[in-house]
Amino acid sequence: MKIYPNLKSQKMQQLISLLGDLEHTDRQRMSGDGREILDNIFELLGMPKYDDMLKKLDKDFEEEE
Repeated sequence: MKIYPNLKSQKMQQLISLLGDLEHTDRQRMSGDGREILDNIFELLGMPKYDDMLKKLDKDFEEEE
């Protein structure tokens, strides 16, 4: 049996928000290991990894042009 996080709970939403803030402000200063760990946390939460989000943004931008 696989257990999934309750992404609708208030505490989980706060956690996701704080992780997003951390990624936004400190990702460039993180070590490669730190970035990989943060990506793994987002993946465990069922959210896209940083590189996947960048690829999607690039694709969306290209489609607009």
